[in-house]
Amino acid sequence: MRTLATAHGPLVTNLLQAHLTTVVTLIDTGVYDTPTERRLHICAAELASTFGWLLFDQGRHGAAQRLWSAALHAAYQADDRDLGAGCLADLAYLATWLHHPAHAVTVLDHAATRTRSPAALSLLHVRRARALATLGDTASCTRALTAAGTALDHATPGTTPTWVSWMSPAVMQSVNLFQRGSVSRPTYCLAA
Repeated sequence: MRTLATAHGPLVTNLLQAHLTTVVTLIDTGVYDTPTERRLHICAAELASTFGWLLFDQGRHGAAQRLWSAALHAAYQADDRDLGAGCLADLAYLATWLHHPAHAVTVLDHAATRTRSPAALSLLHVRRARALATLGDTASCTRALTAAGTALDHATPGTTPTWVSWMSPAVMQSVNLFQRGSVSRPTYCLAA
């Protein structure tokens, strides 16, 4: 779905909406055991997060924020701390994009205390670095990038959730470019 959303955004909107509606309906009306309930909440969180990025890329920031908040709630219901931290990272990214980087730093500091996955922690540090670069805090931005690299060095396929499997040193390089002024605004690639 993430790959399709990047290449065919408008065509995927209805598909994502239908999938998310179906999962939410199952959560609200279905009868299932605890493991199935957890999987449904994880599915809802991942769908809402992906749908949020699609709407964000369309400039529909309020709708993206609502979906990411719903994704955070679903991750909480599933007791998936890493997925919840990823949802907070998305909300912080939006805050940075909308010129509220100090708020983003606060959110990311909170999220970093909750995650267990090194790759997810690396993402949080990268988003924090981006917010700090926006604030003009070069020293803190550099420290956040170093922390992101250290966390990424500890990531393994067994500890990396699929939603953050795209995390790589190249992502950290994009923040370096932003920090140096080579990129005018934060950028995001949904399929990455």
